[in-house]
Amino acid sequence: PSGFHIRSLESRDDADEMNRVYVRCGMVPAPTDVLWDNHRDQKSVDYLVAVRDEDGTVLGTVTGVDHQALFSDPEAGSSLWTLAVDPAA
Repeated sequence: PSGFHIRSLESRDDADEMNRVYVRCGMVPAPTDVLWDNHRDQKSVDYLVAVRDEDGTVLGTVTGVDHQALFSDPEAGSSLWTLAVDPAA
């Protein structure tokens, strides 16, 4: 697909935009400070956003969790959580 790109969280504003998408999808938002602090301090969690190339609008989000880094998973697994796409995107 064209017209958007995927990147990691870059600012608290991105975390606010993640929450906007969560709410539009009927999901429970997370405290912005928690998202931002996890992004900076937790190597086991990676927040990704899909951003429209044209205007920088956050269209969607997903959270990646590295199980090995988080709890020494012997299978070295990972998972995706909170996948959400703005219904208006």
